[in-house]
Amino acid sequence: MLNIKSCFVVLGLIAAAVFNPQNVSAHNQYSMFAYEITQIDNNQYYGVGVNDESNIFFLGENVKLGEAIKIGDVIVAYFDSNNIEDGLMYVEKSNE
Repeated sequence: MLNIKSCFVVLGLIAAAVFNPQNVSAHNQYSMFAYEITQIDNNQYYGVGVNDESNIFFLGENVKLGEAIKIGDVIVAYFDSNNIEDGLMYVEKSNE
């Protein structure tokens, strides 16, 4: 009987940690989308969605420092969750 109680206590602590509002808000801070780069003109990048037919345009200033992006690369674009249309925060090269 003691083992069952201990299991429920441990499960309760895990659930409290996982569903803590601070953890959830950290995950919801950004909306992320993957794009394949199709064109680069000077400091302007164009891409098409990996999982849909959306498009992206961004400037080199949005690229995470130290990352060289070329045509064919897959990037992840991080948008402000409250402003996905105009809220591009930054772009980084995908590891996949």
